[in-house]
Amino acid sequence: MAISEGPFLYDWDFQTLMGVTFAETQQVAEVYPDNDELESQDLDLKSFEEISWLTINNSFVYLLYYQDWAQALWKRYISVTEEEVAKTFKKWKGELNNPRIMNIE
Repeated sequence: MAISEGPFLYDWDFQTLMGVTFAETQQVAEVYPDNDELESQDLDLKSFEEISWLTINNSFVYLLYYQDWAQALWKRYISVTEEEVAKTFKKWKGELNNPRIMNIE
């Protein structure tokens, strides 16, 4: 997950902008796409589902809408174009059919 590997957010700003901690984001990234199979002693399943949802949603929002990224930085950490990420985000939002999702166009 690029948001947890690249220099996209400062440590002191991460939780404020993402709604989850850096450690939680790394935990989601480690088990993705098998998030449903996680057995964690630190988090109950509902908490992990919420953290996964926030992490995935807010990663898309931050990468696509928060600021413009230099092409070199984008290409180093993200293997597809910004248009493909946007298309995947729209698909992800539609598949979830979740009323909490922000409709950013």
